[in-house]
Amino acid sequence: MTTENKIDFTKIDWDSIDFEKLQFCFKEAVEANDALINGINKLNTKAFRLLTISVTILTALTGFLITIWDSPGKEILANTILCASVAFSYITLLFIIVIFPRSISLGRATPETLFSNNNYRQPMKKHYADGIASYHKYIGQNRKVEAFRSGFLTAGMICFFLAPLYIIVLLFCVS
Repeated sequence: MTTENKIDFTKIDWDSIDFEKLQFCFKEAVEANDALINGINKLNTKAFRLLTISVTILTALTGFLITIWDSPGKEILANTILCASVAFSYITLLFIIVIFPRSISLGRATPETLFSNNNYRQPMKKHYADGIASYHKYIGQNRKVEAFRSGFLTAGMICFFLAPLYIIVLLFCVS
């Protein structure tokens, strides 16, 4: 993965590559970027689903905590619910970070880029070569976004599934 960041596209002799190979390379670059974007969208979907569950649990815990806060003899339960609420607040924050807007690069050419500086007069080989170089940059950026989001999603999921165990252990240790 790190070696592809060292490609110097200005040193490639694009004229020595036939048009069919350029089209193939461009198509592969587009598909690789689209696959990364689909992966990022799947991470977002998972995060949204887990976020709705964690927010629901957090709301229920907070409501229950409010109702038993000043009840005599329920201090241990109230403290445990308070710790659980803090844990689910942290989990919720992790899922929010996953879906927090972070730019992804779609990599599509816009009319402004195609028609500015007389780019439309360039030969197709030049358009494909520029597109391949651009997609290389977009793929690198999108991989970073995917790694960032998957790291926080993994941490959130681990905490989400360990939180009930933490709450049960805390409840039995304190009581």
